[in-house]
Amino acid sequence: MIRPQHCCPGENIFRVNTPMTGCWSTWDGYFGSESIRYRGHLPLELAAFHLARVNKSIRQMVHGENLFYKLNTFEFGDTNLMLKYLVSLPLEQRNAIKTIYTCWDHPWLETDVRSAFKFLSACTGLREILININRLSTMFELGEANFSRAPGFNELFLLRNLQVTLTYRISGEFNIVDEIIGRAHLDLTEVEMRDMVVEELFDLQDRINSVVNSAPGADPLVTDDEVKEAAMGANLISRDPRL
Repeated sequence: MIRPQHCCPGENIFRVNTPMTGCWSTWDGYFGSESIRYRGHLPLELAAFHLARVNKSIRQMVHGENLFYKLNTFEFGDTNLMLKYLVSLPLEQRNAIKTIYTCWDHPWLETDVRSAFKFLSACTGLREILININRLSTMFELGEANFSRAPGFNELFLLRNLQVTLTYRISGEFNIVDEIIGRAHLDLTEVEMRDMVVEELFDLQDRINSVVNSAPGADPLVTDDEVKEAAMGANLISRDPRL
């Protein structure tokens, strides 16, 4: 995965997991960093930068096809960081992104989450989004999922031609299953309650995908004006003239 470390137009800084060491290292797309190389090679995620140095024709192909953006998964710690990064990109690069991983923010960050999910409709090449929901345990009561109250839920349902995968921890510290079970007062064993929670989470994912997997209709569900309004939540000037 690639972790963008910038949110201003024109910057090109990322973090990537370095081979063999397992550590995350910073890469500046313009100046590079020899410390991130292993045996002279960049990590696979940064192969596009490596190929671009072979010769002029390959460089033109790499940049012209936006291979770096097409072939990588972009990871964000929250939806606000995701929004800032996507708004900062030029139109061609943003539309080349196919896969995103982000964390769904805490419920009290309502405006940022709604704007971020609504802006995803402007990413025409996006085909998969993985969303970590560990922070949303308060949206669940065992046997009664209230996830529709989560900020951004309605905006997520406006997306189309997309596969959504909900990710979460089911064991270890701060996992969503134990947090939900900890508030439950049902005459069930812990194993039974855990099975109920996991089943509800799978059902939720299926319910989301039953809508967002469908093809877009003739009329957009999110208008250009709504996209512009969502982009304003990033508080920066985009290189996309339409924003």
